[in-house]
Amino acid sequence: MAVYQGEVCGDALLSALLATAASPPHRRQVAKMLQRVSEANVRLRPFLARLGLSEVEDESARAGGRRAAQRLVTLPWPDFLTALGAEIEAYVERSRKIAERARG
Repeated sequence: MAVYQGEVCGDALLSALLATAASPPHRRQVAKMLQRVSEANVRLRPFLARLGLSEVEDESARAGGRRAAQRLVTLPWPDFLTALGAEIEAYVERSRKIAERARG
């Protein structure tokens, strides 16, 4: 399911960013975001299982998250937040479209 793989991608992205965060406040902020994504992954798994969908994390989704982190980590913190916000908005929009299609 695309939404779950998006969460897997976000987990990999934020894990990589946490490992490279430059300061304690930045590490705390990234850690909080990572916690939210991790919680979403946990909540999605039973839903996927009930629908008979795969709960396997796609390595290509993880690799995509790591690639995105490589791009973002080079940015100054304000630019990083702006770019990350754009990434999140794109994901939210894709998820919204999937939910609309699922409702029929």
